[in-house]
Amino acid sequence: MERRKPKKTDQQQTEKAFNILKDCMADHPEIESTLWVGAFWSILADGYSASGMSYDQFTTEWDQVKHFYKSWFD
Repeated sequence: MERRKPKKTDQQQTEKAFNILKDCMADHPEIESTLWVGAFWSILADGYSASGMSYDQFTTEWDQVKHFYKSWFD
């Protein structure tokens, strides 16, 4: 399967989704913050699978994306 073509609104939509998820985490302090990782990975895998991408495409995408987030930890 081919990657979708970027849209002009992608960054705004990504920020909106990020803020929704962050608010949801804040609204549920009974769930330890590190446990959300499992839920997020499950959502990501489910979304990629539902869009017709293979496991290899999923892991290739992650390998490319993870470098973007390295700066968050430096």
